[in-house]
Amino acid sequence: MEKHEKGSKKHITSFDRFKILKYLSLGFNIPKIARILGFNKTSIYREIILNSVVENKHSTFAWSFKLRPCKNAYKCVSKINKCPDVCMKYLAKTCSLITKPYEVCNFCERIKECKYERLIYHPEIAHDTAKIRFKNGKTKIKLNEHELKKFDEYVSTPIINGQSPEVVKSYSLNKDFPVCSKTLRNYINKGLLTAKNIDLRRKLSLTTSNKYSYQRSYSHDPLKKIDHLYEDYIHYMKIYPKTVTFQCDTVFGKRNDKKCLLTIHADILHFQMYVLLLNKTAARVNNALTSIKDRLGKERFSKVFRVLLSDNGTEFDNLTELEHDEDGEITCRVFYTRSYRSSDKAECERNHELFRYIRKKGKTLDTINEEDIQIINSHINSYPRKSLGWKTPIEAMKEKFGNDIVKLLGIEEIKRKDVNLTARVLKQK
Repeated sequence: MEKHEKGSKKHITSFDRFKILKYLSLGFNIPKIARILGFNKTSIYREIILNSVVENKHSTFAWSFKLRPCKNAYKCVSKINKCPDVCMKYLAKTCSLITKPYEVCNFCERIKECKYERLIYHPEIAHDTAKIRFKNGKTKIKLNEHELKKFDEYVSTPIINGQSPEVVKSYSLNKDFPVCSKTLRNYINKGLLTAKNIDLRRKLSLTTSNKYSYQRSYSHDPLKKIDHLYEDYIHYMKIYPKTVTFQCDTVFGKRNDKKCLLTIHADILHFQMYVLLLNKTAARVNNALTSIKDRLGKERFSKVFRVLLSDNGTEFDNLTELEHDEDGEITCRVFYTRSYRSSDKAECERNHELFRYIRKKGKTLDTINEEDIQIINSHINSYPRKSLGWKTPIEAMKEKFGNDIVKLLGIEEIKRKDVNLTARVLKQK
């Protein structure tokens, strides 16, 4: 049982949320889960009720009139053909197996045939939901009505006259300027002061780009990630500190491209492989790694690719299936980084810069073939690194795992003076 002092205000972390899902799958009750994790049982109750997802599953008989699964629906059949978005009479039909509000439907045997609202606990969605609630809770105005009016009289005039909030704060006393300049800008953005956004010189000229505002995709089966999280990776590396970690990621060209690249980067050796994928799916990623395993052989693969660390993209959902072979023996260990933490595999992210020297960001990858990828792999891994004592990643890889490993991976060593990290390298073939 973990130690948790009463009143310490310890937040439930993403790691804790995966543990909650694990213990729910084992059939543990809430008080037992709370004792194991070191929280008050009320905190676990609240976590499940507030951060679970309610899914509406329409049944197939009386709801052909587009009525929602409501206990009062039969009373409305003669009056309406479709339920409104907001109805004061709506009372959700509940499954007879649900007797308490915090009971989740994740592991119910009848979930596929269920006709009622389902309460699903997904640790990744729960973590994002809790973060949004925590952030919104901190956006409340700290000043009362009288203090806000006095503050408005003090700051609005100089801002309207062209001064920035930071300059106004620089010559103000704390009692006259009781908040930081960032909070002042938030007040102006919400329209709480006489000064408006148009009075801020650079506010209207700064625009945000939606070019990379991708909606996050969540794992289809989060249970697969249990015991494979970043905290588990840290614990494993404490036991085996000299193990080379191969960090996995995907690289894209244009947003509408079908093809993408699977990148596999050895953290301390700076050796990075690019594998061409015809589409971004979990099956393609697993097939690519299985192909490498067949090329190297099971023993050599287990020796080289002992630890795989990937992000939480859906293309890596089935990566844990590679941990064991047909005989049940462990061939490698798979772990996942924390959400929104690219620093957990910073070496891989940083090394993508070399690929962008050859293929600029925003250029399509659909025109690239396997031969192009082998050329890129050979030139990038033949580029000397200061952190390796001016050795190349290929030389470091050979010293660590033997001379045959690079050849089996299909990568050729290029003479240092012939290394080309520009787009012209693909035109020379």
